[in-house]
Amino acid sequence: MAKEKLRKVANDSLVKSLEKRKEKNIQQTLNFDSLVKKLHEAIETFPDNRKGTNLSKDFKNAALGGFAIFYTQSPSFLAYQRTMQEMSGQNNAQSLFGITEILSDNHIRKLLDGVAPAYAFSLFSYIFDCLNKSGYLDDQYRSFNNNILIALDGTQYYSSSNVYCDNCNQKHHKNGNITYFHIVVTPVIVKPGSNVAEGQRELA
Repeated sequence: MAKEKLRKVANDSLVKSLEKRKEKNIQQTLNFDSLVKKLHEAIETFPDNRKGTNLSKDFKNAALGGFAIFYTQSPSFLAYQRTMQEMSGQNNAQSLFGITEILSDNHIRKLLDGVAPAYAFSLFSYIFDCLNKSGYLDDQYRSFNNNILIALDGTQYYSSSNVYCDNCNQKHHKNGNITYFHIVVTPVIVKPGSNVAEGQRELA
C-alpha cells in the first residue's frame, strides 16, 4: 500500500512537472514580445495603395496603432500616449508596440481601410501552430471522441445609414431607409466544462 501511494505521489509530481514544462515552453514561444514581432512581420506584407507624393506618414505606425487600440480595448489609448509623449518625452506605444509616431484616428482609418483582414491571418496560424506543437491543445481541448471542437459565433461589427462601402450588407426598412452593415463569423476552440476559449481567425 505504501509503495502504491509513493508511486502515485511520484506520478502526480511528474505530471505537474511536465505541465509546468509545457507551460514554460508555451510562454517562451508565445510571449508578448514574440507576438509583436510576428505582427511587425505580417504588417510588412500589407499593401500600401497610396499614390502621389503624400507619403509622409509611416504605414507601419498606422497598422501598429490600430492593433494597439484593439489590444488595450481603449479607444483613447493613442490620445493618452500622445499626451504622455508631449509631457514626458516618452510613451508606452513605443516601448510596447514599436510605434515611432502616434497617428490620428483619421490617418489610421484612411491607411488601413484598403487592407483585407486576410493579411493578418498568418498571426492566427502562428499562434495555433505553437499551441498545437506544444501539446497544449491535446491536453486542454480534446473532448468528444478525442476531437477538438470549434464553436462558430456570428456578430455584427459595423452599422451605418450613411457611411458604406461596396462590400456592405444592406437591410432595407419599410420606411425606405437602408442600413449598411458588416458581419463576421468568429471560430473559437472550446471544450465542455471549460470557461477558457482559444480564438481563431474570423470568417468574414
